Amino acid sequence: MASSTLRREARGRVLRWSALVVSIAVATGASQARAGYSYQTRLTAHVPNAARQGHVAASLGDGRVGLFGGVGRTDVELFDPATEQFVTSRAARSLSDFGGAPLPDGNVLLVDGVNDGIFDYLTEQYYDVQKTYSGGLVRFPVLVPLPDGRVFVCGGQDVNSRAKVACGLFDPRRLQFDGLGDLAIGRAFHSAVMVNDRQALIAGGYGYVPGVMVQTALDSLELFDTVAGRSARIRTSLLQARYAHCSVKLPDGRVLILGGTRSNAENWLASTEIFDPNASTISAGPSLGLGRSGAATAVLPSGRIAIFGGNFNARAVEIYCPDAGTFELAPILMLSPRWTGFTATALESGAVLVVGGRVNAGSQVLQSAEIFEEVETETPSAPAMTAASIHSLLSDRDPSVVAQTTEWLEGLGPQVVPILETLTLEASDVARQAQSILDTIEAGSYPEVWCVEVWNAEGRQDTVWLDSFDCPDQYDAANPDQHVRSVLRVTEGADFTHVVVRFPTYASHEARVKLFNLVGWTGIAKVVLGESLTEQELARVVGPVGK
Repeated sequence: MASSTLRREARGRVLRWSALVVSIAVATGASQARAGYSYQTRLTAHVPNAARQGHVAASLGDGRVGLFGGVGRTDVELFDPATEQFVTSRAARSLSDFGGAPLPDGNVLLVDGVNDGIFDYLTEQYYDVQKTYSGGLVRFPVLVPLPDGRVFVCGGQDVNSRAKVACGLFDPRRLQFDGLGDLAIGRAFHSAVMVNDRQALIAGGYGYVPGVMVQTALDSLELFDTVAGRSARIRTSLLQARYAHCSVKLPDGRVLILGGTRSNAENWLASTEIFDPNASTISAGPSLGLGRSGAATAVLPSGRIAIFGGNFNARAVEIYCPDAGTFELAPILMLSPRWTGFTATALESGAVLVVGGRVNAGSQVLQSAEIFEEVETETPSAPAMTAASIHSLLSDRDPSVVAQTTEWLEGLGPQVVPILETLTLEASDVARQAQSILDTIEAGSYPEVWCVEVWNAEGRQDTVWLDSFDCPDQYDAANPDQHVRSVLRVTEGADFTHVVVRFPTYASHEARVKLFNLVGWTGIAKVVLGESLTEQELARVVGPVGK
């Protein structure tokens, strides 16, 4: 094709593409339109008074956030969202590998089995419980607030690092724990989420499998009845054994189980699973872009779920969208990299306070805090990229919706092939349309090209083009990846305020997340995700792309 013809076609498609998402949303109405959101992060106005990891953070009755202890620490810092100041309290308590949970009166329960106590936010002092959880050290217990104000505690490790089966129930009126039966299997580094007013889903963890003499990652699930005080194994198992994962209850009552690890060899999982309590079934969920173990989650005002950290030098944040059942990439990197041992606490404003933690396997512990915020935008999100939503769009009665959807899918390229292949299995017009789009994608060109732009107040200063979506799993400071070296070369000595990372529309979620996070390995503070590269821009670099 002549270059002039290519430019004319590319220019026309660029103009159409900028309005394509909006056009589909308007044409299909509310059934397909989804509210759009963006995200931003910034450092708190004041830094914490200490670097800390392995601490507990909890919202207090007056809106402040308490930061309790941590590895090698006994102190308490109080964060005031109004002033963004961290003030060290007079309170101190020696707690080891402990857990915590907010109480209905605004105080906080802290538990390690020996020095269990309650932090009173009004007096800013600790007071003892009348009866401790176990009378002996319990490392990493999992605490779950119940609807009636009591707190369910389960599992953890004993002093010899063996997984425990014991469970307990803390009554804030009597200030004491009561025994509550045992788990079916001893677990540590597991998750527990209430699925109704009395039952907690206990998932995965690290412990002994029957007949095996060493502890390992668990794939079992159980429902613990906090009223009857007994647990029942669920015949359904996790699709992958995992521990150090996260579990979050979704708005429809199902539970999202994400990330974790299967071993201590940094075998971090990107897979997710969804448990349906009504049917007691487990199904595969969408994959994260990064494998994440020891991550932290926070529910945002929209009901979406933000996932932070969980990987060495991780700065990319992924957003789970319950209405679509998919992940999105937040368009800005966190200012500090975090792996594990940090906290993410929702503030009354809906923002999330992220504090401390370890950067990687080294000894660095952060003395920093960020506020991550969700912002609703006027531009609707792209239609959900699921088989059901795409089927609905391709079967719409409005030919313009079908045409725009076809163009959208062809632009997305290889990443939609699995969904389209599923749609071809049915005998319908949609199957024929899906096959036609597949044929177009197969015949098209989708080069692995992306770029990093260097910006300051005067505008774009430079651009580095990168020619591969390959990305190492971890940052190697001694031998940085070629992409990292390329970005460092173009920014070294430059007068810039931030860099903008741009991908072609067809770059997969995994590629976007990994490469966006990779740019963060450069140490550049402000890294934002720009608009998708247009065919015109790509054509200047690599020639014709797409169909």
